[in-house]
Amino acid sequence: MAKSRRILRWALALLTAALCLTLCRQAVSLYIAGNRPENFSAPGVRIDPVFSRELAARALLPAAYVFWEFLVVLIAALAAGAQKEVEKPASLRFPGDRLRRLRADVSPLPPSALREESRRRKTTALLVCDFFLCALPPALYLLDAGHFTSWDLESVMGEMLLHVAPFAALFLALLYLAFFLTDKSAEQEIAYLKAAPRNPAQPAGKKPGIPRAAIVRTVLYVCAAVFVVLGVLNGGLNDVLVKAINICTECIGLG
Repeated sequence: MAKSRRILRWALALLTAALCLTLCRQAVSLYIAGNRPENFSAPGVRIDPVFSRELAARALLPAAYVFWEFLVVLIAALAAGAQKEVEKPASLRFPGDRLRRLRADVSPLPPSALREESRRRKTTALLVCDFFLCALPPALYLLDAGHFTSWDLESVMGEMLLHVAPFAALFLALLYLAFFLTDKSAEQEIAYLKAAPRNPAQPAGKKPGIPRAAIVRTVLYVCAAVFVVLGVLNGGLNDVLVKAINICTECIGLG
């Protein structure tokens, strides 16, 4: 069963990437076709629109096959994940939770486990540095007002995407790699801790207290639910709806 879940995870990841790449390719193709020189009249007005319902429908056809495959694998992965939750308690599903429980039973921590912890900290530090490096070029482009002087919004948005999207995609890839390496390191440390002698002062298998991260998540969820309810009661929901309608019908011009 574990091997099947692993295969489903990899298949879901590959299909997600394929679906995103297909949609991006079709969107770029539509943009390039709509901005070709032959599509402009003498005054500089487009003969055919860049995006329309018919053009979008034709462009989505190649992605439909990938989407249905993605949907089937997603349902299978969710079913496998639900089965895993039944087989394993919720507190043991994530490597971080298992690490906290094992560390409470092991003292002193073996040097191999400390090296893995240091490796994860270095990976996190490198990820933070990568974030700033990937955010710097887009920030410099966005802060330059000279890039946004044209009234041709489609060309402005296209140029902005060319300067921002590659760095965003690079950071997401690095983020996935960092999570992958961190999970592998955590699993390796778990193996080291299982082989280490137990702390005689604390019986093996004794449950530690509630993790601080779980407490913080619970508090944030409760606060979010309370503020949502307060916003509905004081009329904020209606204000947001009216503003959304005004933006769509007046600013963007969908009406």
